[in-house]
Amino acid sequence: MLVHVLGGYGGESLDCRMTCLLVNGTIALDAGSLSQALSIERQVAVRSILLTHSHMDHTSSLPFFIENVYGKGEGAIDIYASAATTYAIRKYLFNNATWPDFTRLPNHLLPAVRFHELESEVPVVIDGVRFTPIPVDHAVPTHGFLIEADGAAVL
Repeated sequence: MLVHVLGGYGGESLDCRMTCLLVNGTIALDAGSLSQALSIERQVAVRSILLTHSHMDHTSSLPFFIENVYGKGEGAIDIYASAATTYAIRKYLFNNATWPDFTRLPNHLLPAVRFHELESEVPVVIDGVRFTPIPVDHAVPTHGFLIEADGAAVL
């Protein structure tokens, strides 16, 4: 398992990027700097995103990432998040006012984005990597993740 820290800061400057980890080159944990830290070619390889919570330092590049990879990869981008985070992203970001609703583009049968609801302490396996959402204390509902693959683990 290879975990690459693309950003880990609550703001953004020339030397600091917002929170985003890349797991094995195809899975993003948060999307604070996903579109800023990777070339378009490397972004197209990312097919799944797990979100810890809805704050902008963890989600701000999500619309730009979707725009960058729209129509370039196979199938939809899968976004895994809690019900509260999914609600916030759909209501305040992908709402056809702030940004297009990519769950309906190009159409509702073949969307560019699919949301998958995570439940606390119920693992999900993506590309052979097991992610277990663990509730953590924060201003909004938030999960940390236990990440396990190939006999290794990181929390």
